Amino acid sequence: MTSVSSAPEHPGEAAVLSVDLERKREAPSLARAAIAGFSENHEMGESTRAALALLVSEVVTNAVIHPDLDQPGDIRLRACIDNDVIRVEQAA
Repeated sequence: MTSVSSAPEHPGEAAVLSVDLERKREAPSLARAAIAGFSENHEMGESTRAALALLVSEVVTNAVIHPDLDQPGDIRLRACIDNDVIRVEQAA
């Protein structure tokens, strides 16, 4: 797993997490750990953190189980926290 995260350098700037995961059974738990570490520096309720962990787990699990590729490759997970908006996306 390779991860690159950046905290915002200036107030009001979005915080971004980008994680590259190998397409294997451990990927969802590694993604949950990455998003947990990333989100702990941001003010959000426990239910929001739990929903975020579930979302990330589901997205990465689907990428592992249902790859839309001829050759399995890595999974790129990206999360962005900007004000009150959290965006999570996955790309192969």
